[in-house]
Amino acid sequence: MLFRSAWTDGVAQRIRVVPRGFPHEVHRSGVVRDQVEFRVAVPEEFVDGSLAAELELYPSPLTDLLQGLEGILQLPHGCFEQASATHYPNVLAMAYMRAAGIDAPEVAAQAEPLLASGLERLVGYECSERGFEWFGGSPAHEALSAYGLLEFHDTARVFDVDPDLIERTRAWLFSRRNGEGGYERNPRALDRFGAATEEVTDAFVTYALACCGTPAADLEGELDRLEGLGLQSEDPYVVALAAGALHAAGRLEPADAARDRLKAMQDEEGALTGTQGSITSSRGADLTVETTALAVAAWLDDPEDEAYARRGVEALLAARQGSGRFGSTQATIQALRTLVRYAEVNQIGRAHV
Repeated sequence: MLFRSAWTDGVAQRIRVVPRGFPHEVHRSGVVRDQVEFRVAVPEEFVDGSLAAELELYPSPLTDLLQGLEGILQLPHGCFEQASATHYPNVLAMAYMRAAGIDAPEVAAQAEPLLASGLERLVGYECSERGFEWFGGSPAHEALSAYGLLEFHDTARVFDVDPDLIERTRAWLFSRRNGEGGYERNPRALDRFGAATEEVTDAFVTYALACCGTPAADLEGELDRLEGLGLQSEDPYVVALAAGALHAAGRLEPADAARDRLKAMQDEEGALTGTQGSITSSRGADLTVETTALAVAAWLDDPEDEAYARRGVEALLAARQGSGRFGSTQATIQALRTLVRYAEVNQIGRAHV
């Protein structure tokens, strides 16, 4: 027998319909000293009311980042890489707020459940023999696991993370050493992650292990290789990874030498651009942001390099988009990681730029 209810459900929603290619946004960021000039191309003919412009000025370049934090926060979803694309920026937005002493309880309240959801999803992609793969299948992927190690390490600064998870991931990566200063490589690559060159991949994995507390004595061969790359590679992305890893491992002289090499690679705008692509095979503006962020992070290890770091931070802030992001997910993550560190080193609040 069928029963028909007198009650019904309905949904009404307004949908804005615009011509293909619209809306089109143009955004520019920068630092005002004496004066600054932005030029925006305006069509000769346009519909009345269809153009709008906004100008926002802040007392220091870093104080405007709060405006973009809420735009960064999103609910994680999808595979390990897709979930990381939202979880990691959530983590770094919270880390920046803490480092800068920003009291924004409404943003924190929004972020807490997102952090819990993201971490739960990511942990679900751990492989049976440890390490991580996009969907948790075996075998695990070295570059993705190194990226995850950094992500869990940074998450632990703002949210509870099982220390055993970090240790398991580090131990699995450590087991993938090939005895020649590099690592075994799962040839699989989804999207662009995992398609980086051997030099970039080995440098990134050693960087992740060193920065997450692996004893230098356990990475002697890998650090030897990275020391050579820091002194010989013409790729500033690799040199920056080497400088950061060597400093974290206590090899201060070769770290200094790598940082000095980066100075000659910085352009007049304060930026640096890799030559081989990043760990996610980034190119163009995204690769410039990632390389610059890693170089600034290295310069922050030595107070004498503060001028180079400051110019690099200005280049990063000039790349910030109206949404609060810095380009691709990886560019946004590297930029935020560095800006968190910059805020900590300079005790922002009193923005140092």
